[in-house]
Amino acid sequence: MLNKTLAFDDIITFTRNSTATYWDANGVLQTAAADEPRFDHDPVTGEPLGILIEEQRTNLMPDMPSDTSSWTGADDFNNVEVNGMGPGLTAWSMENLEINQSRGRTKNIGAFSSSSETLSFYIENVDADETSFGVYDVQNPGFAFGVLYDWLTDTVSELSSPKGTVDSIGAELVSESGPNGGRLVRVWVSGVADNPGNSRRIILYPTGQSLNSKTCIIHPGQLEEGAFPTSHIPTSGAAATRSLEAPQVGLPAAWFSQEGGTFLAEFDFSPYSEKGIQVVLTCDSTTNSNYAVLMRVTLAGLSNITRKSGTSASLTYPEGDFPDPFNKTKCAYSFKEDQFFASADGFPFKADYNGEVSPTQNILRIGRGYGSEANGYIRAISYWPWAMSGQELEELTS
Repeated sequence: MLNKTLAFDDIITFTRNSTATYWDANGVLQTAAADEPRFDHDPVTGEPLGILIEEQRTNLMPDMPSDTSSWTGADDFNNVEVNGMGPGLTAWSMENLEINQSRGRTKNIGAFSSSSETLSFYIENVDADETSFGVYDVQNPGFAFGVLYDWLTDTVSELSSPKGTVDSIGAELVSESGPNGGRLVRVWVSGVADNPGNSRRIILYPTGQSLNSKTCIIHPGQLEEGAFPTSHIPTSGAAATRSLEAPQVGLPAAWFSQEGGTFLAEFDFSPYSEKGIQVVLTCDSTTNSNYAVLMRVTLAGLSNITRKSGTSASLTYPEGDFPDPFNKTKCAYSFKEDQFFASADGFPFKADYNGEVSPTQNILRIGRGYGSEANGYIRAISYWPWAMSGQELEELTS
């Protein structure tokens, strides 16, 4: 930007009509106020990841299992409140009293939707061999989808005979030494129930379904509609929504040229999200969707960088030609009349030598546009008010 590095607040307007959580450099879960950007970190290494941008989601789980909550099964465990993952958060140590097999905590939460749903818990071990949970179909008895986490092997597996379709299961390490000294992981399962409209019941087995006297610590959980988990949304007695994040820059600006230029974006995608179009940035007209720049990555594994002035043209990397899009990626695009170049991660540039630049660019959207959001991390965006050559883009992104 004219050989200057400007502060975030100097050029970017950021809106989000709710609070949201992020990990700080010390691995503590913090809460950002409404309209405050989240500069997230890897909770294990403390590495800065960039600005976190996510779609709107609602946590349908109104509270967490405790000693007196609305979850059944409290009498089967010795429940002790312990340290939470961050300010204002609690956790419960649950020692299985070895009364019988399949001792768990349960809570009915509404009815199944017809789309994908994701259930996740942050869990911290004391001496358990396994922890399992899932979403149970009350009318058609059985788990619509569920997951078992094996603490001994650090592996996940589906609960048997699901009454639905399992989209994905997973576990992500949060800390080798959590707030109570145990290994802390986030475990999730996503799926679609066979019987939308049936009552759903969350069942959590803190120490597995066998007869045992083990102990595991349960941190907050999340039930959300969507095919992958998103950042934790705290609740307190009722469902809570994290609003859509919308960072953008109004154009024209002193540093921006309508006739042409070069954008470089460095980004990571969420470790959970591998669904749909992931938009890095768009530069277009707010009224006519005349894109000068649209950077996006899809599940098919391609980078699609589009210019549009009345008609569309795409510079694409077909599947197999583009590296895994859900890791760190550099993407660059330059544009001026009859000259459009693109390169990603040092790959040979793509070119289009025909077309006009939209004359009405008045907004730069970061991490969103084209009806989708990034669901990941924008690490850096650079701009030059001239159109670089294809070879220069290769060097920028290598």
